[in-house]
Amino acid sequence: MAPEYAMRGQYSVKSDVFCFGVIVLEIVTGRRSMGSYNYEQSVSLLGLIWQHWTMGTVVDLLDPSLVSNISSSQCSDDRDQMLMCMHIGLLCVQDNPADRPMLSSVILMLESSNATPLRAPSRPAFWVHSSDAPPCSSSSGGDPAAASANHVSVTELEAR
Repeated sequence: MAPEYAMRGQYSVKSDVFCFGVIVLEIVTGRRSMGSYNYEQSVSLLGLIWQHWTMGTVVDLLDPSLVSNISSSQCSDDRDQMLMCMHIGLLCVQDNPADRPMLSSVILMLESSNATPLRAPSRPAFWVHSSDAPPCSSSSGGDPAAASANHVSVTELEAR
C-alpha cells in the first residue's frame, strides 16, 4: 500500500506505481513484502533492498530460482535485466510520490532495456534507518522468538 494512502488516505496514479514497484521487487527477489527480514532492526523488504543497493550488493538478493534457470551463455544479459527490473522497482517505491515515474515511463524503461541510463533512486517509502549492522540474508529472519520478546514491565492498577 502506498504510504500517502496509508498515512493520509490520498490516492493517485502514483499510488499504483508504488504497488507495481513492490510487485516487481517481490518477483525479482522471490520474497514477500510483508514481514521483517531482520528482527533486530525491523527491516522490511524495501529496507533490505535499499541497504543492499547502497552497499552495492543488490545482486545477492536476486531470487535463486531465477538465477539457477539462467544458462551460462545468457547469464550476464539475464542478470542485467533482473538488476534493471530491481532498479525500476526502486524508482517506483520512492518515498516522495512526485519522484516516482509514471507507468508509461516505466513501460518505456522496460522496453528500452539498457539503451537509456536510469536515474538513481532515492530512499524508498517505509524505510527506517537503524543501526549499521549488516542485513540478515535469511528469508526467515533468524530466531522467531527474538521478534516477540516482551521487555515491558507490567504495573498493577489500583482503584483510587
